[in-house]
Amino acid sequence: MRNRHLLVFVLLFGAIALQAQLYITDPNKVIFGLKLGYGEVLSRPETTFVGNENDFLIYEVSQEDSKSVTSIGMFAFRKFGYLWLEGDFLYNRYENEYKVKSFFGKDDPTIFYKETFHYIDFQVISGIHANNFRIGVGPVFHILGDH
Repeated sequence: MRNRHLLVFVLLFGAIALQAQLYITDPNKVIFGLKLGYGEVLSRPETTFVGNENDFLIYEVSQEDSKSVTSIGMFAFRKFGYLWLEGDFLYNRYENEYKVKSFFGKDDPTIFYKETFHYIDFQVISGIHANNFRIGVGPVFHILGDH
């Protein structure tokens, strides 16, 4: 009995998951929708040394942490036979944290900085599709909104 309930649950979940892919029967129909994104920056901490014109070491700058990237926006999608076209308008935000160590001065020489970036992305992607497989290319206009 327990296995039967598990099987029904798995089949129901699979059916719901299959409905996530939209099948467009009308080729002239333009689909509009909401686009959400989340990403992780997979970089190791990096250290850079800054000197002056006399080759004296002044600062040590270390990238301590990169926060996750979040984005929200809208998209429009249309099929043209085996071709497709998609336009996206997205707002992206991410943060970087830095440790700056000074080699001159008598006070505490270590300061922590946090940078927050706000970007607006406009991208136009076009490509071909066959058997629910799409491949496309296109430009992305990446505009710094605020820093």
